[in-house]
Amino acid sequence: MHLIREARESLGAARALGPFFAVDVDPPQDVWDRWQSADVLVAHPEVLRSRAEATRSLLASASGLGAEAVDARTAASLTGLGLVARFVSPLLGGALLTGVLPVIAPSRWLIGPPRPGPVRLSTRPSGGRRCTAPGDVAAALEEHCIDPLVRPLVEAMGRTFRLSLTVLWGNVTSAVAGAARMCMQARPDLAQQAGATVDVLLRTGPLTGTGAWVQPDLSRPRWFLARRSCCLLYRLPGAAPCGDCVLLTPGVRRQQWAAELRD
Repeated sequence: MHLIREARESLGAARALGPFFAVDVDPPQDVWDRWQSADVLVAHPEVLRSRAEATRSLLASASGLGAEAVDARTAASLTGLGLVARFVSPLLGGALLTGVLPVIAPSRWLIGPPRPGPVRLSTRPSGGRRCTAPGDVAAALEEHCIDPLVRPLVEAMGRTFRLSLTVLWGNVTSAVAGAARMCMQARPDLAQQAGATVDVLLRTGPLTGTGAWVQPDLSRPRWFLARRSCCLLYRLPGAAPCGDCVLLTPGVRRQQWAAELRD
């Protein structure tokens, strides 16, 4: 019971890091009845397709275009990236802030209707895992989130949309790195621990080889991801490659890093 209480407190603390870290805890029954659980999303291709099509419509609307102008596989890739970012961020943020990583079964992740911005989540934690050292945080995140929740989602996305697993696991790495970088920006005192945690994740388990985690200036705790795949965002009308994209030339990448380090 103590760990469940601490897991709730961890999720509550993570909200301070930004909207990608916000999760409603202990939702009312009507949310359980109306929202989709993560295990249902993974088990039913038609649910995934519906969610990807909603993303496609949102992307088209934001660009003032019809849905047919948005590449369907790009919409699917970004749907998966957005979901993974929302699952990973509150767990990583809570663990870095409180030393407790919430343990949440896939059936207890409730996913709100598609909308612009971060996906809305509700949950009821089933436990917690105490972890403070970067290697322990990385191991806990892999054991309680990446393996039971993210891996099945990646595999389902690959089957349903014929997306490359290289792209999909690259999206996971991008989500993890993005969460860590948001933690660093909101709480610079967590930067060293967050950076070291991602470094462990990119050297072990399913994220091995998906990207390089670079600290250009060793005197400053600022890291950047150079992933070895692309999320396909560049296929959207008017879009450019992301800052971590494999399509960027080394020169452009270094210029972007230097500009951020000057800020």
